[in-house]
Amino acid sequence: IVLFLWIAFAPSFLKAQAVSESEKRELLAQAHKDAQEYVRVIRPPMFSGLRGAEATIYHDIEFRVSDDHAAWRTSSYVEDGNRIVEMDVGYVRKMEMLAEAMMLENTLDKPILLPYIRYVAKSLNDKATFIKSPGAFEGVDPGRIDDDPVRHKQQIAMVINALAFVLAHEVGHHVLGHYDKPIPTDMEARRKMEADA
Repeated sequence: IVLFLWIAFAPSFLKAQAVSESEKRELLAQAHKDAQEYVRVIRPPMFSGLRGAEATIYHDIEFRVSDDHAAWRTSSYVEDGNRIVEMDVGYVRKMEMLAEAMMLENTLDKPILLPYIRYVAKSLNDKATFIKSPGAFEGVDPGRIDDDPVRHKQQIAMVINALAFVLAHEVGHHVLGHYDKPIPTDMEARRKMEADA
């Protein structure tokens, strides 16, 4: 099975060349800018229905985008009495890459998502500190999607919908007062908090 998988996917893995430091910095700077824009777009329509105490709590939340590209996480917490929802650049980039892989798969009419996920898993297993985008992995001109306004909008919509769900979950922790008291150590209670948020 391992030999079959290697024969089947080795050409794809070999296409995944390392990116330069300047390309990496440029991609991460763009991901940070995109993340801030996603949050700006998501917040007004998504949370406009909150009223009373929930609205007050929501308006007190500071939304942050961290420059961490390796953690791939979102979190909410209270810091010095301030409510924080934080999303790192790596998490945003992960959502963008999955959406890009799905769009490329549709555009090229060939499997891309699963080979790309295998590449990501192998890269992480090899302790890679940076993961190429699906287009770079597949050797596709980035304009292939960006030049098609309909597909580009669909890709952005996929990313925004995924991030909106995650931001709503993190806001839910604050609105439900999960950080206004000590976090339970009991796993069942923690699972309930996550489900409620």
